[in-house]
Amino acid sequence: MALIIPDAIPSKASQGEQLLFKILSTQLPDNFIVWYEPRVKDLYPDFIILGPDFGLLILEVKGWYASQVARTLRDHFSRYTYLILLQRESSTELCRCRSYWHNLFLCSVQEHI
Repeated sequence: MALIIPDAIPSKASQGEQLLFKILSTQLPDNFIVWYEPRVKDLYPDFIILGPDFGLLILEVKGWYASQVARTLRDHFSRYTYLILLQRESSTELCRCRSYWHNLFLCSVQEHI
């Protein structure tokens, strides 16, 4: 079983986050470390997973289905809500995860300078 930090998920977590927390805590090998909402500067990615020979994975969990996506662009996407053709523009999770990675990398480099 992987080392999970913290060892229990807060009640405020979404259903998707709770499900993924359970999967990660029971399915990953012992040599993995999983952080739930770690602070990376002033950002809070949902999960960071670190494993030898695996590397680092940053996950942002969303509670909607791929079929709800209307269109995607490099830094934004639109999705249908409530089965109506209403579209909501959001920054893509890819851009958000890049920001997490960039800040995580900068923190690491600054600690070694």
